Amino acid sequence: MKIIWMFLIFYLFPFVLFANGEEAAHNSPDVSGLIWRTITFAVFIYIMYRVIKKPFIGFMGSRTGNIKDSIETAIRLKTEANSKIISYKAKLKNLESEIGVMKEKHMKIVEIEKKNILEETNNNIEKIKDLYSKTIDFEILKKHRTLKNETGKLVMEKARNKLANVVTKDKQDVVMEYLLKRLVK
Repeated sequence: MKIIWMFLIFYLFPFVLFANGEEAAHNSPDVSGLIWRTITFAVFIYIMYRVIKKPFIGFMGSRTGNIKDSIETAIRLKTEANSKIISYKAKLKNLESEIGVMKEKHMKIVEIEKKNILEETNNNIEKIKDLYSKTIDFEILKKHRTLKNETGKLVMEKARNKLANVVTKDKQDVVMEYLLKRLVK
């Protein structure tokens, strides 16, 4: 159908548009010119058909093959992409559940660590209390001994002063030795 329309457009339409006075007077197209043009056109089409047929068919065949390959590749890639999307969605759901499990696990670990740290802190507090208690007891004992020694010295000095007034030098030496022996024991 396209060939008929092309024939009418290219060969009959110019006769109507470019009709000269003689043709206009007769109101008939130049039939012999039309026939020769048609024959020339048919010969041209035949030659073109013979010359271009094999390369054109080869081109169209390779083009068709390329298009088929492209379509098959696109379908295969689409299928692979859909399967990857499905697997990624499944992995994403698994990741969310794994994150929840990991979060719970780490919260338990944190609670255990918190408990251990508190226990260790309480143990350290008890150790520090014991250390300071012993230190305080030692300091009290030390001060007690110092106070005892100071008291002993003061008592000795007082006794010496009192005895010096009452007792002679010989008696004083005997009493002093006795007191010193007793104090040392």
